[in-house]
Amino acid sequence: MKARLTQAYIPQITPKFFALRRFLARFFPSPVCQLPFYVFTVKDFRDTPQKVYSRVKHLGYPVFVKPANLGSSVGISRAKNHEELDIALNEAFRHDRRIVVEK
Repeated sequence: MKARLTQAYIPQITPKFFALRRFLARFFPSPVCQLPFYVFTVKDFRDTPQKVYSRVKHLGYPVFVKPANLGSSVGISRAKNHEELDIALNEAFRHDRRIVVEK
């Protein structure tokens, strides 16, 4: 199918296009409305949890905690304080090794 579309000079969007767009969106987010955020991994959290907590506290509550590589709302939580942050982090770590915390 792809070969026939290419021969007919018909533009097409392949799965590689969507994968590349999703990959680039993680590292080069759209500058339209960017809120403060912090990205860290499970290793960062295990090695220096106080550093993670201090950065999140610097963002200010409430924060949204979400897995970095999921495209849907699975694993996203809202934390209004330190106790809720712990629960939200545990939920996000169930889905991904890299976590985004944003204002």
